[in-house]
Amino acid sequence: MPPSSPELKKFIKDLEKSGEPYEALSPIGGPQARVRFTGRFAEADVIWDAELMTLAYCYGQQLSNTARNGLRQFIEVGTPGPAGRRLKIGLATACIDEPTILKSIVMIRRYKRLHAGRHEYGEVYELRLRS
Repeated sequence: MPPSSPELKKFIKDLEKSGEPYEALSPIGGPQARVRFTGRFAEADVIWDAELMTLAYCYGQQLSNTARNGLRQFIEVGTPGPAGRRLKIGLATACIDEPTILKSIVMIRRYKRLHAGRHEYGEVYELRLRS
């Protein structure tokens, strides 16, 4: 299906020119990274404005009311914004490096029943802060 908006067409062209599958909007290799990439949502082509985070980072940021009892990996689809449709992904990993980003892009592109809201999956991870 062809790109539907001028912004999407330009973004696809920019990615092709760079030779990269995503655009990094923050440094990569730490507990959190923000990237943009293309995909599909609700039967339409979109630009994802994604924030990928380790579960330890999520715990520290108190992004979940369940943090006291542990966290599960999650995908949270938000609303469209100026940089694309917002997406938060919490992962049980030590850092958000390039292989993690690439696997996450594949996961989002393959997720057939993705809808707005939070999707939790996998086992609960107990996180303990060091004192």
